[in-house]
Amino acid sequence: MRSTPRLPPGARMVIHGLIVVCACSCSSVLSTSKTDATTQVSSDAPLGKDQADAPTTLDAFREDLPREGPAPDQAPLPADPAPERFGISIDPANPAGNPTAQQLKLAGVRWVRVEWKSSSGHSLYDPSIAALRAAKLKVLLLLDYASAPGKPASSASSGEWSTYLQTFDSTLDAIAAHYGDGVDAWQIWNEPDLPAQPGYDPGVPAVHYGKMLLAAVTTIHKHSTRPVITGGMASGDPGYLTQATQAAALTADAVAVHPYGQRAPDGWPTTGWGFGEMSALLKAYLAFGKPVWISEIGTNDSSSPTFQADYLENVYTLTKSAFGAKVPVVFWFCWSDGMVPPYGIVDAGGQPKPAYVRYQTLAGSW
Repeated sequence: MRSTPRLPPGARMVIHGLIVVCACSCSSVLSTSKTDATTQVSSDAPLGKDQADAPTTLDAFREDLPREGPAPDQAPLPADPAPERFGISIDPANPAGNPTAQQLKLAGVRWVRVEWKSSSGHSLYDPSIAALRAAKLKVLLLLDYASAPGKPASSASSGEWSTYLQTFDSTLDAIAAHYGDGVDAWQIWNEPDLPAQPGYDPGVPAVHYGKMLLAAVTTIHKHSTRPVITGGMASGDPGYLTQATQAAALTADAVAVHPYGQRAPDGWPTTGWGFGEMSALLKAYLAFGKPVWISEIGTNDSSSPTFQADYLENVYTLTKSAFGAKVPVVFWFCWSDGMVPPYGIVDAGGQPKPAYVRYQTLAGSW
C-alpha cells in the first residue's frame, strides 16, 4: 500500500511541515557558487507581434465554482469540447523532449511550457517557438535561473538578492523585447517556494520574489500584451505567496501551482496516499483572487501499469468539472521519459505509454 507517492530526486517540497522529494520541470542543475551575474541576450527585433492566436481563458475567471469532481471509477470521458486546458512540458534543448508540432497535435496538446535557457539561446528557441505557434500551439515561456545564470543561494544576503534581481530584470527586458507577443504567456521563475537541497536550489526568499514578480510584470508589459503568471508554487504552503504579496502587490494575471502528491479526486487512490487533496489546495490558491494555472503535475507512481494514466485522467476531470475557467490550463509533466523518467507520456524511445493514450482520448487530436 502506498503511504506517499514515490517522487524523484531533483527538488524538494515542504508539505504541511514535511520535506519530501518532488519533480522539477528543469533539467539544468544550479550551482550556488556562480559569481558571474551577467547574461548577454540578443537584441534582435521582436518576433511575431502580429501572429494570430486564440484568446486566453483568463476573462472567464468570474464563473461560479461548481461542485467537486467525479467519482474515481468514472468511465473515460469523450474528448473535451473545449480542450484549451491541455498543456504539456517539453524541452527543445533535449532531443527526447522536443517533439514536433505534428506529434504534439496528434496527442491533443494545445499548450506547451518551454524553459528559456541562456545556454541554448535564441538560435534554438526562436525557430522552435515559431514552428509551434505556426501550428497554432500556444507557448508558455518560463524564465528563471536557467535564463539568467548567477542566482544566489536561497539563503544569500538581501544585498546579493537585490543585485541579482536587477540582473534578472535586465535579462527579462531583453527577452520580452525580442519576442513581444510572439509567445502566448510568460512565467516568472520555477518553484520559488522550495527549500534548497544538494544540486537544486530554486528558492527565492518570499520578500524578494514579491519584488521580482512585480518588476517582471511591469517589464514584460512594456513589450507584450500576453498574460504573466507566477512561478509554480510547489511547497503546498500558500503562506509563501502571502508573504510575497505583502512585500509587493500581486499584479500577475494568474497564480501557478505544482500540486505534486495531491489526491485527485478527494481520497483517490487512498486516503493515505500523498500529502493532501488537490481540490483543497487549488481552493487555497484561488483565494488570492486570480485564476490558477497548473504549470506542472505528474506522477512516477508505477504501482500498476495504468496508475499514471488514471491519475492523469482524474486531474483533468477534476479541474474541468470542479473548477472550470478558474483552473483553465493544466500542463502535464512531461512529454518523454527521456526528460525525467518515468514522468513522460511517451517512453525514452518515443513510444506511447498508457498515459499518452488517455491524454489523447481526453484532449482529442487536432
